[in-house]
Amino acid sequence: MMSIKKIAMIILLSSFSSMSQAEEELSVKVSRLTLDTVVKIARGTLDACRIKGIPVSVTVVDRNGIAQVQMRDTMAPPVSLI
Repeated sequence: MMSIKKIAMIILLSSFSSMSQAEEELSVKVSRLTLDTVVKIARGTLDACRIKGIPVSVTVVDRNGIAQVQMRDTMAPPVSLI
């Protein structure tokens, strides 16, 4: 029969190994848009709208909703930035 100390040691060691596995599973790699990419997105949107004759403002946001780039076409109304 195993002693209580041995059982406690086995439980303790197994909990450490499962904790390290859980920590590894919780790490997430988050891709981010570069400045070059968001400028291309904004410029492409402005160009597409110009072809249709629609003066617009464009805001590209990051995954948290924070503006990374904002552009207003020459004839777009200033209120379109708000």
